[in-house]
Order: sequence, then C-alpha cells, then structure tokens
Amino acid sequence: MESSRIRTLVEVVGVVAVVGSLVFVGLEIRQNAEATRAATVQEVTDGWREWSAATATNPEAVEALEGVLSHDDFAEADPVALRLAQQGVVTQLTILANAHYHYRQGLLPAEFWEANQRILGAGFGGSSRVADLWRWTWERVSGAYPEPFQELVDSILAR
Repeated sequence: MESSRIRTLVEVVGVVAVVGSLVFVGLEIRQNAEATRAATVQEVTDGWREWSAATATNPEAVEALEGVLSHDDFAEADPVALRLAQQGVVTQLTILANAHYHYRQGLLPAEFWEANQRILGAGFGGSSRVADLWRWTWERVSGAYPEPFQELVDSILAR
C-alpha cells in the first residue's frame, strides 16, 4: 500500500514537471516570436532610414529626378537620369515588398504594415508626376516581385 502511494506521488510530480516544462517552452517561443517581430520592424525602419539618408545627401539624384519629372514622356529623359530615378522607385518598392512579405509571415505587426501600405498607396496614388513615375516604373519591373505583392499593387492601381 505504501509503495502504491509513493508511485502515485512520483507520477503526479512527473506530470507537474512535464506541464511546467511545456509552459516554459511556450513562454520561450512567445518571447522569441516577439523578438523576431521587433527585429523585423527595425529592419524595415532601417531600410527607409537608409533610403532617406541616401537621397537627402545626394543633390545629383534630386536633380536627376527633377529632370526626369519635367518630361511628358519619361522615355525622352536623359537615360542616366531616368535609370537613377527608376532605381529610386525600385528601391522603395523593394522595401515595401519586403515589409509586405514580413507582414504576411506574421513578423511585422499590423500597425507597421498599415503605415507602409499608406506609403505604397501614396506612391501610386493621385495625379502627381511622382505617382506617374511610380506607375511607369511598375509597368516595367512588376514581374520581378512576388505574386502576392504584384496583386496588392495591382489592386491599388485598380482603384
């Protein structure tokens, strides 16, 4: 009888230990997921910061963009200036595609994706020459992006 009680007590302690271990593992996984989301937010933010710093400190890039935007037909712009302007749009689109991918994977919180989505909408929206350049560039490079991002941009353009 005494050994039966000891065996039952050992089994209960074993079950409690297993449950405690599972709770600990669950907490560790949750903490790791939050750290991954934070790192993803930082990565997207760094991309925008680097883009802003590069354009703000490069008067030639600004001048080239202004030259391209002054043409009714972008194809008539200076080829080097046009390439530079297109590369600027492609860089921004790549940052946004990366943010979209991380959002779809659950690694970028909704509020950060929504901010990036507003940037995406502003880039293509309206009747500005910059929006025209974004749309013109998208027609030429859209196939280089993942299909879910293409569908998102196409839905924005359809509005």
